[in-house]
Amino acid sequence: MVGVSPVPGAVVLIFFTLVAEAGLEPAIFVE
Repeated sequence: MVGVSPVPGAVVLIFFTLVAEAGLEPAIFVE
């Protein structure tokens, strides 16, 4: 999570959704 201001919250939500669908939630938290 870089946390850049130009990135809208919607993109973050979509990203998390894709991650959840891929089942890579643990990998994200580890990163």
